[in-house]
Amino acid sequence: LLTSEELTCLNNHLVHCILRIITTHGGNSFTQFQRNIIDSAPATKHKIDLHQTPLHPLPAFDIDESTIVGGAEVVDSI
Repeated sequence: LLTSEELTCLNNHLVHCILRIITTHGGNSFTQFQRNIIDSAPATKHKIDLHQTPLHPLPAFDIDESTIVGGAEVVDSI
């Protein structure tokens, strides 16, 4: 469960995300507001620092991952 502060923060972030989508993809009428939306991005102390996640590509496996046995086979195959 979220606290009232967390709910307010979540709501602010969701509204900002929708406004960013509208100004990015809503056509020329909304483009004029892009700078305002970018400048008004909500801040949080929980921001993740920029980093690069290592990739570990795997070959294709003929395993049914929707079963418990298939999930175990994936772990064993890796």
